[in-house]
Amino acid sequence: MPPPKLTRASATYVCIGGFIAIGSVASIAALTGATFIFPSLGATAFLQLYVPLAPVASPRNTICGHGLSIVAGAVALLVTGLWNAPHALANAMSWQQVLAAALAMALSGGLMCKFNLGHPPAAATALIVALGLVHTIDHLLILEAAVVLLTAVAYITNHIAGVKFPLWAPPKPGHHLTA
Repeated sequence: MPPPKLTRASATYVCIGGFIAIGSVASIAALTGATFIFPSLGATAFLQLYVPLAPVASPRNTICGHGLSIVAGAVALLVTGLWNAPHALANAMSWQQVLAAALAMALSGGLMCKFNLGHPPAAATALIVALGLVHTIDHLLILEAAVVLLTAVAYITNHIAGVKFPLWAPPKPGHHLTA
């Protein structure tokens, strides 16, 4: 069976969709003062709009990949004793922080591969957490909530545009981009 048709979306569609997706999440951040926006969400939005039928863009890979990566980053902070330390960008990088970053990446990448949940932007999320930029339980949960919200906006945006973005799992081979 041939692979799914992963026709790339147009530049205009990605531009408008990206504005809507990130604008929605950033608006929640502005209204609540919570960490609903973080760098790897931009890459996630791009994938979900540019190649919406690619397995790496599916809601399952996006939500679970970021979730695993958040946990990997938190585990790296705990194992290295850096949970309450100043973030790694505040001062010169320590060897503990080097270990935390490397451990988070190893855990994140290994778990995403093991469970077939590859989502490259999630690896950046593991580093955001491991470097101590976000580390309280509340903020970690908000990161995951932001991923879910962004994915919901991408689902709606794609469906309004006639793109059969999956509800959860990557599309089966032979699926087509538009309705």
